[in-house]
Amino acid sequence: MEHASDPHFNKWNEYLLTELTALETYKEAARTVQDDLVRDQLQQCESSHRNRAQKLQVGLQELGVDESLRPQMWHSFASLLAEGSFKDKDAVQLLEEEEEVGLQKYQDDQAHLEDHDPLRDLLQNTLLPEQSNTHDSLSILRLSLP
Repeated sequence: MEHASDPHFNKWNEYLLTELTALETYKEAARTVQDDLVRDQLQQCESSHRNRAQKLQVGLQELGVDESLRPQMWHSFASLLAEGSFKDKDAVQLLEEEEEVGLQKYQDDQAHLEDHDPLRDLLQNTLLPEQSNTHDSLSILRLSLP
């Protein structure tokens, strides 16, 4: 069965790539921030994205798809790193903005997936709540930073 051109499997892969990209970004962010409390929070976000990626990978495997994706960091964060010196709050703000984009995407996509679709179940029960939690935790963190 050919999955590469199937929009359903493309959506699974799109979500997986989104989560893997976030995972890579958080790994780098945790290595570059100065404050230990900020680092701890970023590592929690990384763990959340890792959990989501693993669930997507399992779902794809159950559907008989084994895609190899090559994630990279979010462009906005890679650009911040390229600039050199930055404050932890700058990093958290960029990460929060990317989480907002992801949250909006998942919310928008929720209405377009069919009720019996296992991806919709994963979106409603895991991806969307976790995305919301990650976004909220970064919002709170950003507001707490000087």
